[in-house]
Amino acid sequence: MGTLRIERSRLHDWATRPVGAAWRSFDLQLTIYALLLASIGLAMAYSNSGDDTLLQGGSTFLRGLMWAGIAIVVFTVAAVFFIILTIPLARFTDHLVKERELRERAQAV
Repeated sequence: MGTLRIERSRLHDWATRPVGAAWRSFDLQLTIYALLLASIGLAMAYSNSGDDTLLQGGSTFLRGLMWAGIAIVVFTVAAVFFIILTIPLARFTDHLVKERELRERAQAV
């Protein structure tokens, strides 16, 4: 069993990375696991629904498809929000921190 190494993450580290590098850090393995679990759940709902009630309103399979669609939309919006909007916010915050440090240095002199 290995040791856990915890390092402080600085806001500056996120700000200096380009958007392409941030997408490369996207957790694809977690996404695949979530899709596999959703597929297994939809297969179970499909097998539980009868042939004649498969796509009728209120069937288990149709409700599962609806919730899977909603989940995909929410997941995509959250991922885009994190990547696209968080990086400029980190750059702005880093800029504010640098300005404060410059003011403190000027006051100390």
